[in-house]
Amino acid sequence: MSHGAEKLERIDRGVACPVCGTPSITVGSKHGTFSSLDFEVRRCPSCQFAYVRDPIASHEMYGEAYYHGRGADPSVDYVYELKNPSRTVREYEWRGVLEIVQRALGPRTSKPRWLDYGCGTGGLVRHARTAGFDAYGFEEGFGAQLARQANVPLLDRAALAEAPAFDVVTAVEVLEHVFDVKEFLASVRRVLAPGGLFFYTTGNPAKKRGNDLLSWGYLVPEIHVSFYEPGTMDLALREAGFRSEYIAPSSGHADIVRYKVLKGLGLKARLPIGLPWGLRTISPLVRTVTGVLAHPIGIAV
Repeated sequence: MSHGAEKLERIDRGVACPVCGTPSITVGSKHGTFSSLDFEVRRCPSCQFAYVRDPIASHEMYGEAYYHGRGADPSVDYVYELKNPSRTVREYEWRGVLEIVQRALGPRTSKPRWLDYGCGTGGLVRHARTAGFDAYGFEEGFGAQLARQANVPLLDRAALAEAPAFDVVTAVEVLEHVFDVKEFLASVRRVLAPGGLFFYTTGNPAKKRGNDLLSWGYLVPEIHVSFYEPGTMDLALREAGFRSEYIAPSSGHADIVRYKVLKGLGLKARLPIGLPWGLRTISPLVRTVTGVLAHPIGIAV
């Protein structure tokens, strides 16, 4: 991507914190992971939200190459996942999210409606539907084309605005891509029924300060542009019309951690008979060290 990178459209998010409005402080500059560009990283001294001030416009980054694992995040190959849903390591993540959602919702007499916001090629949507949920996805751009070709039920913006309220909205590794955090959370709240669940996963920079934040592998400034400590999300959720709750770790959290470790090792396919099972045993340690899955969930009020 370095060739012609200077021609990419960029956005100025300003110096006011996108979450609480407090003037943010410059942390430093990070050289692009997949481009020749430099990016300014800022942090709010009040709510600790960290963000890339001058990201590349999103339409520049999420084309066909991205979904084939040839873009800014080569560790994710959505096309492989679409063609190999029972073999991909991503199945651990789908299984984990499903367990957490089912546990949080509790017994239901009706078929819960589920929206996966930023669904990629729709793997979680298909997984949720096999478990009895009335599940739909929302995705735009090339990912939506692939999902529709695979008959994943997608809603565009117009259909989403007219759709009945959902019992569950998930956003798995989506929030770090979001420029306008407040508008995103408001849009999630608009489609949730009162008492509905918002579950998400995203990176946690709580233990990253100064150069530690700039060298953090999760900070890929071409695509990962917003970073939330648990306290940041607590504030953002409450201001968007949610009750913020912290839930106890479960087997679902262990499966999500297992996926993240295997993804970090560059694996796309599950190993024989589901190995390594030991990752489930050490997942509490991984969660503690990395802060992953420490964020609160949101309950629509």
